[in-house]
Amino acid sequence: MAGLGRDGDGVKSLPARNGRKWWVVRISYTDALTGKKKSSRRQIQADSRQLAGKERDRLIEKARGAASSDGKRHRVSEAIDLYLATIETHSTRITRTSHAKHLRAQFGEWWIDAVTTRHIQDFLDAFEQSVSSRKTMQAIMSLAFEEAIRRKWVTTNQAKGIVVRERRRAQGAKKLAPKRSLSLDEAVAYLADVKENESNELYLLLFTQLVLGCRFCEVTCLRWDEVDLESGIVTISHGQYRGVVGDTKGRYARQAALDLGLRSELKAHRRTMAEHGWPGWEELVFPRPTARRQRASNHFANTTVHYAIKRSFERLGLEMAVATHVARHTMLNVAREHGSALLLRKVMGHRSEAMQMTYTAAEKREVISIAERVGSALRSGTKSGTRTDRGGEDA
Repeated sequence: MAGLGRDGDGVKSLPARNGRKWWVVRISYTDALTGKKKSSRRQIQADSRQLAGKERDRLIEKARGAASSDGKRHRVSEAIDLYLATIETHSTRITRTSHAKHLRAQFGEWWIDAVTTRHIQDFLDAFEQSVSSRKTMQAIMSLAFEEAIRRKWVTTNQAKGIVVRERRRAQGAKKLAPKRSLSLDEAVAYLADVKENESNELYLLLFTQLVLGCRFCEVTCLRWDEVDLESGIVTISHGQYRGVVGDTKGRYARQAALDLGLRSELKAHRRTMAEHGWPGWEELVFPRPTARRQRASNHFANTTVHYAIKRSFERLGLEMAVATHVARHTMLNVAREHGSALLLRKVMGHRSEAMQMTYTAAEKREVISIAERVGSALRSGTKSGTRTDRGGEDA
């Protein structure tokens, strides 16, 4: 049995007694909880060395601790797997799976009935991540324990009482959070740089994401049947990760809009793709460029766009947190003066229990108005969408 720390086969034959075969077996293993090596010897009766070895393995499992209600002990990794399998939203499952890898590294091989609140608290206190990341890990452990309780592997949720603490920094050691939103002038320069130094299709993708204020997984999943190039209304109803399409993060479809100029550019973009026969152009607005096709999916990869953004920021000398999500922050920053907070939350798909109580259907003309204002501002570099002479006033 793997992971039992055998030294040889750990079985030695003894002289027969009363016509029966006897063996001395070494019960040695590394305790998953403490990391200490433990060893003892037992004499057992078995008809063959193979059967003696199997009995030895059973004794090692028994020595590791008491059995659960189903007659077996279960590891933390099993409970985490059961919880992750219950998550329906694709993007949430991906995010939580990413956080769970840290928990697996620390607790994966521990018996779940041996983990205490103190173990989890100490781990989270020492973990070098943000408060939100540690809270997510605490939630994963808590929900994994709930799955274990339902299956009667344990009786109490050891992760439920965890308090995620903000770390105290030494005086003067605080650092400013990295900038996450482009100013209007920076956004204009950024789009111009991408168009000149990267590719036209990437420029259109990033411009569309900025105007719609959507997530990268959503803009790369847009289909032509969801985009009305006449009215500009776009229905955002799906997201993708590594080519796997699922619901949006909020699990609900929403509407945003494209400005007139961008609609014209997307029409030309569609004709170009048709002429060159790009795989997936009939369905996807932004299929993966043919020169970068490295896998079966027609969707853009996050890393492809991430490094393009990084190169652009370096060329422009922008000290920014490099992420595809910068488009959402920038759209909100640019559009804040052009629409109500309620309407912007509706367009961008943010969720809030307090705001849900006051949600009303966003009028299409208002959604289109936001798109026109944001698109014009990004093209001209002025808040009103019109360029004025230096020192003059907006018209």
